[in-house]
Amino acid sequence: MGARLSQLSAPVLLFLAEENNTAFPFAGEFKKIAPQWEVARVHERLSAMRHFVADAPQAFVMDLAILDEGGVELIEWIKAQPQFRFLPIVVLASSDGSSHRQRCAALGVSSYLDKPKSFKELRNNIRYIVKLCEGPRFDSPEWKEMSCA
Repeated sequence: MGARLSQLSAPVLLFLAEENNTAFPFAGEFKKIAPQWEVARVHERLSAMRHFVADAPQAFVMDLAILDEGGVELIEWIKAQPQFRFLPIVVLASSDGSSHRQRCAALGVSSYLDKPKSFKELRNNIRYIVKLCEGPRFDSPEWKEMSCA
């Protein structure tokens, strides 16, 4: 099965999270803020890899909890694929541990965001992710503030 041509269809954000309490609000609010995007959700690393091969998402968001459950290998695999080398990857975390942030930066993750504690924070995170995926990413003040580096 070949990768879908992104020019002919809606851009796809792939969201990897084990817990529904993270995934459902995120996907619902993302569709409200960015209706031009499709949101695909997977629960584990192998499903994410299959989705990358079949649907070639234009952005990837992952719960930090997955990092130690095959997430590192998944990010390394994504970055090793020439077509995904510059794919925006965002990690959502419950804490702002500097060791996690440094680990994500070393892996090539685009941004490390705190999991939102309110719908306002959730919407702000989603707006940031949409800007990251659709706009000139590396020059914005938001990028410098929220990036791993």
